[in-house]
Parts: sequence; structure tokens; C-alpha cells
Amino acid sequence: MFFKKNPNGELSNIFHITIHKAGSQWLKSIFADSQVKKASGLQLYNYESEMKDGYDPRNLDKRTFDAPFPEGTIVSPIYMDYFNYSKFPKPKRYKTIYIIRDPRDLVVSHYFSKRYSHALMGGIAMIREKLNQVSLEDGMIFICQCLQNDGSFKAMRTWGYVPAIDKKTKVFRFEDLTGPDQLSHFEAMFRHLELDIPREKLEKMLSQHSFERLAHGRKQGEENQNHHYRKGIHGDWKNYFSPKVEEAFGECTENLLDVLAY
Repeated sequence: MFFKKNPNGELSNIFHITIHKAGSQWLKSIFADSQVKKASGLQLYNYESEMKDGYDPRNLDKRTFDAPFPEGTIVSPIYMDYFNYSKFPKPKRYKTIYIIRDPRDLVVSHYFSKRYSHALMGGIAMIREKLNQVSLEDGMIFICQCLQNDGSFKAMRTWGYVPAIDKKTKVFRFEDLTGPDQLSHFEAMFRHLELDIPREKLEKMLSQHSFERLAHGRKQGEENQNHHYRKGIHGDWKNYFSPKVEEAFGECTENLLDVLAY
């Protein structure tokens, strides 16, 4: 696939790196919006769509890329750790964001996604079968172990140590990008990405990509277990983390909450 370089002569690439269940498909849709294309001159590019079966089967802490991504693109999303990210070839002019989310909410989101709504790709069918056989509590513990085994927690940990000298890379919280002060946090993120979109147009764009629209009229907090956009609130882990789940989570993540300042 061929992509033209940015006609504005600005950034050659934007890299959107994140963890699964941190709004990756939502942000991908925003990066595909005509307002972003107009401001950046870049085309959306999803490398996984060109892989066998349409997804990357490697553990998140083992993903490496030897060849550069196509210039003139917003590469979204990429799931990987910081150390391997820092090594893959990049153009002179690029910017990167990493979107983090409370790992406890990730566990809950993974549980409901893998049990009810996620497409049966890769090992999802086996995980779903397991979750359907055990209690919710044991299912949450099983998901903690899955995220430990596939490198998700390891990958997240590395993004807690992004060096201060890396001015091209900035970490943003999913909770901020979806919270009550959403607009100001998106303005900060877009400033970092050198995307000049007027405030009123940005506000309209975010409204068009809101949870309520994506969830077909449901408001944040109104749950549909079978929908990709299930509930849309923060701190939902408090409804599911029993002492037993909390203990298993701690064993799988160690001091990850402290590293990520949650």
C-alpha cells in the first residue's frame, strides 16, 4: 500500500500506542475523522489489517518492527512496550502518544469483552469457554493471569518510565480523555501531535464520537454486557474486585499501580 507524504510538510508519522481496552478503536475512529485528516495531512494506517487473520499474535512485550511504517500515516493502534517502541525505525518528524488506563478497570473490561462481545479470534474462544465454566470471581482472577501471561502488564509497566528526554512521546490517561474535562485534555493531546483544530470543531467532533452515539443512545454508566462499548465509566473495578480478586491482581501486577500512579 502506498501513502503520499504529508503535503503540508509537517509530521511524517503519528504513532498511537496503547493497551487493549483503553479506547483504542474509539481513538482510531477519531484519527480517521475528516477534521484530523485535514489538520494533519496524514492517512490512517492499521498494520494489523495486513497480517494473517488480521491481528498480531505476539505477546505485547515481544512485539518488534524492523521496517519503518509508511510515511504520511497515523499508525493506530499499536499495542507494545516502550523499550521495543523506542527501537523501531522512525522518520525525522514524528510524534507519539501512549494511552494508559487503570489496570483494574482493564481487567473488568477484558472479562466482559472476552465473555460476551469480542469476536472469536485467536484464543478468545478458549478463554470464553473457560469464563463460562467458572464463577465471576474466578473469571476475574483468570483474566488477571491472562494479562500477565500475554505481556500486557509488563508492557504497561514500561510506559511508566518514559524518559524526560523523549520530547516526542507523551502519555495520556484514558480516564482524562473520557472524563468531564475531556475537551481540555484532547486539546493538550492535539497540541502535542501538532494538530491545529479549532475548539468549536474539536468539540463537535468529540460529540460525534461520544459514548452515547457509539452505544446507540445509552449514557455512560448504562450497561450492555453484549456491546463493545459496555458501560463507559471509571472505577467499575470496585464493583467486582473481591478480596480474593484483589489479591490475585496484586500477585500478577506487583507494584504496577504505583508505577503508573493510580
